[in-house]
This record gives sequence, structure tokens and C-alpha cells, in this order.
Amino acid sequence: MSSAAIGDESYVCVVLDSKEERFAASARTLGHGFTAYDRKDLVLEGGRYATISVPYKRNETVDLVAQGSVAGLVDASPEVEREVDLLDHQPLSAGAGTRLGRVVVEVDGRVVVQTPLVAKEGYEKASLGERVWYTVGGFLE
Repeated sequence: MSSAAIGDESYVCVVLDSKEERFAASARTLGHGFTAYDRKDLVLEGGRYATISVPYKRNETVDLVAQGSVAGLVDASPEVEREVDLLDHQPLSAGAGTRLGRVVVEVDGRVVVQTPLVAKEGYEKASLGERVWYTVGGFLE
């Protein structure tokens, strides 16, 4: 068993039944890890990943931002996809930091991480008048 670290990147290597000397096999394997993979930010804390409409309020939206940063090891040409899942039933009011969904990150077709999406700014519950106007306006459009 061997290990190596460069900066904030580290690897552990276990060589079993090698045809070459174990030290050389470990050095080659660890070297491959450092050259073939990089730590990349997959999700940035505070980054906007979605925008939602405020319930019963026309033309009002709230940005959804990542609650935390997530980094991961990826190869030289990763296929990174981010999918946003929103709550099925959005609350009528929410404060800043309220969890309203999540971002799911896939690297090369495999889910590697998910992190909550929260409201960047809060919003208040629509008044009865706003709800009526929202409903009536929908019929008039």
C-alpha cells in the first residue's frame, strides 16, 4: 500500500499480484492518478441553478442557489450534466435560505452528487386580492 499527495489532491494505491516490482507499480499508478484526474467544482455555493415563479404573483420570480459547493475528481474530458429537481408543491411563502429543490450532478452518465437549492431571497404569501387577480387574469389572457 502506498499514498501520495500534491496540494489538496491525494491518492492511495494498493498493488496486488503485480508482474512488476510493487514500488514501480505504485509510482506508475499514483502518477496516472495525478495526471489523468483533476478536482473540479461541480456545484458552486451561491451559484444560480434555477429560477421559479412566485405563487399567485405574475412576473415575480425567485432565484434558487446552491446551498453549498461540491467538488469532485473528473478526467480530462468529462461529460458533466446538472439536473434541477424542484419541490412538487412550492410553499406559498418562503424565507431566504428555504430549501425549494436540489441540483443533481451526473459525470459521464453516473450520478455523483446532489445538493440542496435554496431561495436566494424570500417571498411573502399572496393576498386574497392577488390570488383573485391571478386567477381572473388567467382567464382574460
